[in-house]
Amino acid sequence: MVQILGANKLKSAAGPCQGTKYSGETCLMPKQGKYPVTEGGKLSPGRVRAAITYGSKMGVLGTLKSNGLCTYVKKIGIDNSTVCK
Repeated sequence: MVQILGANKLKSAAGPCQGTKYSGETCLMPKQGKYPVTEGGKLSPGRVRAAITYGSKMGVLGTLKSNGLCTYVKKIGIDNSTVCK
């Protein structure tokens, strides 16, 4: 997917993972096949939390946020997350 601006919404740049063991899942960095947020086709709270943890550890949290991380954080209801405030 590509980021598209319009109607006051920013659509996610997350998309299908490519070329990894996560193929068929949604990744926040799809071309690299990193940071999956779904498991079995459904949104996974554990994988979203892992994306926050490992994304901050690896220094790519800004990229993940611009690719739609905060959308997934809101969908699973992580209220105490300071990442997207």
